Amino acid sequence: MLFGITLLVLLIACANISNLLLARGAARSGEMAVRLALGGSRRQLVSQLLTESLLLGVLGGLAGLGVAILTLKGISAILRSRPPPHSRRTSTWWSSASPPRWPS
Repeated sequence: MLFGITLLVLLIACANISNLLLARGAARSGEMAVRLALGGSRRQLVSQLLTESLLLGVLGGLAGLGVAILTLKGISAILRSRPPPHSRRTSTWWSSASPPRWPS
């Protein structure tokens, strides 16, 4: 169940990012037209767009990795501060049971 919810949140985040990138591309169509009119080649434009997208992806991945590391450290600190659920019980039934002693 938790995996399904996580997958759904990840899918929504990916759709949101793709929507933002699409809106940014539509807003930059005028800029691309000006660059082409000033003599920029299509290869230069594609190279610029791919470089920007790659940089955005790498920075986003690094930010996500940083958040994941901090989250794991926080969860680890919380779990270490609590005692285990059954730590108060020091003996078990088999350690307290001993074989009967026969008189010698």
